[in-house]
Amino acid sequence: MDKKVFKIRPYARLLTMLGEQLIKNEQIALTELIKNSYDADADWVKISFENFGDNFEINDNSKIIIRDNGIGMTLETIEKSWMNPATPNKYRGKGNTLVSRKGRTVQGEKGIGRFAILKLGNKIFITTRPEESQNEYEINYDLSAYDKDFLTENDKEKELFIDDINIEVSTNDNPNILLNQEFEVE
Repeated sequence: MDKKVFKIRPYARLLTMLGEQLIKNEQIALTELIKNSYDADADWVKISFENFGDNFEINDNSKIIIRDNGIGMTLETIEKSWMNPATPNKYRGKGNTLVSRKGRTVQGEKGIGRFAILKLGNKIFITTRPEESQNEYEINYDLSAYDKDFLTENDKEKELFIDDINIEVSTNDNPNILLNQEFEVE
């Protein structure tokens, strides 16, 4: 009897399927991102809509900027948590109420927030600086080369898997932001 071992390797299209199932509209996407700020102990969150039409029609240079003063993410948090949906860290705490350093009950538990950004645009630039750090990290999701369903890249028909999508993360030791986290979505 021949035996083979296969690995589960999701197509990139799963990102939009999850987004459509979990994030019904742009308002819910923004709410999920605000929950992320709350969980990061932000005292405030500011959302700016730039270059939209009078009725919030999207233009070529429209962007949403979300700023907060939460604790920010370390490079390790970006690599081991943010970039890995369904991280078991919060799940392991089930049975205990998860609370932030400020004693807030943690709102996010499924990692939906990272999919919320995909509902808002295809160019996402996250700048984050962990507390008491001189380094700032820039996460660049430039997904403009892919169609909206992640079926093709630059109009080339090919099988596109989640692990084919590369997200650039840069370290800047000369911080540009005065706060701890900023999302920019085009």
